[in-house]
Amino acid sequence: MLIPLIVAIPILSPVNEPGPLETTNEFDLILAEEKAMKQDFKEELNNVLMQSTDAAKEGMDIAASQKENVKMVLDKVMAQKNGSHLFSQDMKVPPVYSAYQQKLYELQHTLRTIYREMDEKFYDYRKDLSSFTITVFGKTTVGKSTLMETLIHGKGDSIGKGAQRTTRDVRRYVWDENHIEFVDVPGICAAKSGGLEDSKKAFDAVRTADLVLFLITDDGPQEEEAAALAKIRSMGKPVICILNVKACGADNDFSFKLRLHSIEKRMTHTNDFSDIKKQFYAYAPKYGDDWSDIPFVYADLHTAWLSEQPEYQIYSQTLYQLSRFETVTDTILREICQHGILYQFRTPIDIICHTLRQVDAEMRGQIQASSQLMVELNRSYSQLQQSRKEYQRYQDNRIQRFLTGVADDLKSRASVFVEDHYEDEKAGARWEQVVRQAAIEKRIKKMLEELTDEEQRRLEKFYYSIPDATGIQVQSLKAKIEGNSVYDTRFWMDAGGLVAIAFVFPGFWAALIAGTIWQGITWLLTDSKADKEKKRKKAMRDALYYWIDGTGKGEGQKNQEIFVQQLARIIDQKKEIIFKPFLKTQDVYDQLIRCIGQLNKEQQDMQRGIESILNYLQSEISRRVS
Repeated sequence: MLIPLIVAIPILSPVNEPGPLETTNEFDLILAEEKAMKQDFKEELNNVLMQSTDAAKEGMDIAASQKENVKMVLDKVMAQKNGSHLFSQDMKVPPVYSAYQQKLYELQHTLRTIYREMDEKFYDYRKDLSSFTITVFGKTTVGKSTLMETLIHGKGDSIGKGAQRTTRDVRRYVWDENHIEFVDVPGICAAKSGGLEDSKKAFDAVRTADLVLFLITDDGPQEEEAAALAKIRSMGKPVICILNVKACGADNDFSFKLRLHSIEKRMTHTNDFSDIKKQFYAYAPKYGDDWSDIPFVYADLHTAWLSEQPEYQIYSQTLYQLSRFETVTDTILREICQHGILYQFRTPIDIICHTLRQVDAEMRGQIQASSQLMVELNRSYSQLQQSRKEYQRYQDNRIQRFLTGVADDLKSRASVFVEDHYEDEKAGARWEQVVRQAAIEKRIKKMLEELTDEEQRRLEKFYYSIPDATGIQVQSLKAKIEGNSVYDTRFWMDAGGLVAIAFVFPGFWAALIAGTIWQGITWLLTDSKADKEKKRKKAMRDALYYWIDGTGKGEGQKNQEIFVQQLARIIDQKKEIIFKPFLKTQDVYDQLIRCIGQLNKEQQDMQRGIESILNYLQSEISRRVS
């Protein structure tokens, strides 16, 4: 059983002349009793520390057993491919995708660090298993070195003179013969150059600590200190908070009597210290934590150090009692005796657990973000599909109206043409002129412009509707092809195209006039001149109608391609070119959805792997606790 170490020592009244404390047999008895209690306590402490070493070895083996699982998760991260090359040259790689790639690279680096530390840091840590390690942590000038000097009964060589960054390196001290190692680290929150480096050294030392002493002063807690404590807590480290009461009149200009009076007065105002504790612990909810379980003690560290100095030997007991330093040592030793075995068991596990928790939290955040992005992408993709279908219907209807309009126009022209040229052997050439006068090429160009403008309008409307979260940016909206513009139709009108094809049978008109293409028909011989003219006109009209859109009889023209059909085929070629921006946009979405979807799946796989490791390690800790 743990025996209390608190020793009741009479306080020297500061109003009396300074002199030695009680020198009677009563005081000798007190010292003897204290020595006996400490001897009993030492045996208990040694037993705990011996078991703690065994527990640390067990924790080390458990943590190391997860090395291959970490390697497996690392391999999954390293297997990720950069998919930026999949995106169209007309599309910028979405920043959101690049950000995910960067996060994966960072995750890869973090996991590689963990994997390496499981070899390197664990190797170094095995050498320290025999010692219970306590890291002394706090901002600059908070009194860390003073605490250390008091514990090791030093001369004060490491105590600063009020300047910042007194401790620049990590210093290690062994506390008596207990194999308890104290680690003094550089102070945090230093304003001068090197402050960030100091903080890194301090937190690195915390990672391998079994217990952390977190020092603050009665100057009032600062938010930077709260943030540091929150970070230490997130690492799973047990903490004892020590309030260093610095405003106790230690000015050398004071008489010793006044100094003692000032110290006693200040150290009895415990309400002030309770208020400071409340102020400091009130920061906890900001970090999603509760610090009520953190032991809180207060002491005047400078006075405690003075009690051990030769020049103050005659007042040693009085100074030591007034400093309340014994509450600090009692709290530390009691914490070790009650929880030291668990703490040392957890330390090697927490070395990797802390970083894995950070990775896990980062992965969960990424999964949530990528899942939400997938929702946005699929919603936008549905809008794009709807817009594309509506445009296709508009395009098809517009082209069909155009072709019908051309056919109706040419039929109207044909009706007039027949009246004037039903007996004209050169009617073919003259009909070609009629077709050219219809300005079909110009009308096609106008129609294609309308289709392109409508597509651009719809796409721009869609692009404006894309959520910013997707990060999609389009470099080009308009259709472009090499060589001729999409609107350039002369290459098929002037190159012996549609019109010329209609008259590949030069004898057609002469045969029509002679009536020889209608074998078996006798009306040319029997009918009157008026009837012959009427029927000849009808035959020419039917032939032209058939040539235009296939609605006439077209005797003698059965092997000839119909004008509107050929026109439709050419327009279809142009239609495909015009439609490319829609297809490109759809392709980008297809690729991005596929890439983000695959990334999301792999993120979940990796997170499950990390979670599995953490769950196993936590179960081992729970087993130890139970």
